[in-house]
Amino acid sequence: MELLDNMTTELSSNPDSESTKTELSHICDTVTRQMTGWKARSYSRVSYTLSYAPFSDEVVARVIAITLELDKKEKFLAAYDVCSKKMPLGVFRSIGIALVRYDLESLLPKYKYPCYLNC
Repeated sequence: MELLDNMTTELSSNPDSESTKTELSHICDTVTRQMTGWKARSYSRVSYTLSYAPFSDEVVARVIAITLELDKKEKFLAAYDVCSKKMPLGVFRSIGIALVRYDLESLLPKYKYPCYLNC
């Protein structure tokens, strides 16, 4: 997390730094690739080993925020696909910004029943 903090601080102070953007982009790719592989693993019926996620929910939340700072829709979608159902509260702000910025209303949940209260 400290590396991400330092790099995002550096990007904030120097938004034109291509090297920082490239490094952050590689970090985002690495996190999403490893999380995708972890989520796609097969389960055996009887398993005596626990498999922990390679990155915490906080790291994935930071990656989602970084993809918005880099303005990379594809990287946001990849990070969004690997986030868990128990993400930190702050990630919802980033997801809301992305929904508007990238016109992604299709990611919003669909109501099962018609909404009669002008929802």
